[in-house]
Amino acid sequence: MPSSTIEAIFSGDMCSKIRCFVWGLTKCLAQTASETFDTFDGSVGSDATKTTCFDGSVHPLTRYVKYLFGYKSTFE
Repeated sequence: MPSSTIEAIFSGDMCSKIRCFVWGLTKCLAQTASETFDTFDGSVGSDATKTTCFDGSVHPLTRYVKYLFGYKSTFE
């Protein structure tokens, strides 16, 4: 969220604690997203040419992405 948006939504002295919380939450979310994408980028880079699936099975990196984002499938 751009700083001007946060300031506009949570303006005034009474909202200063909320503003600080939103800033911290935004920074934490950005850090977590960056770490997740860095981890995935490393996994793709190290496995891109090693594994191929010709039999219609799910590629291991697909399973890894599902694991990263907590996706639960009923088909596996």
